[in-house]
Amino acid sequence: MGYKTSLCIANLKAILAAAGSDISRVVKTTVFLTDMKNFAEVNGEYEKHFGVNGAPKPARSCVAVHQLPKGVEVEIECVALPGGGGAGHSEEEIERKVTG
Repeated sequence: MGYKTSLCIANLKAILAAAGSDISRVVKTTVFLTDMKNFAEVNGEYEKHFGVNGAPKPARSCVAVHQLPKGVEVEIECVALPGGGGAGHSEEEIERKVTG
C-alpha cells in the first residue's frame, strides 16, 4: 500500500509541476481508501511528502469508500495554490484527482 500511495503522490507532484505549482503549495487533500486497515501504511508514506522542510501540512480528510475506479485501493485528491515551481502558469487554484 505504501508503494501505491507513493505512486499517487508522484503523480500529484507531476501534475502540480505541469500547472506551475508544487507539493508545498497544497492546502487540502482528500485520501480515499477502500479499507481503513491500510490507513497507517498510507499515512506513513503521506507524511514523507507533505509538511516537510518547514512547509505547513495541508488540511486533510480521509474517507473509506466501498470501491474506487479500476479496482485501485487508494486515491488522493488535492487543492493547491498556484506558483512555487513547475513549468505552468496557472492563476487559479489547482484541483486534481489522481488514482494510483
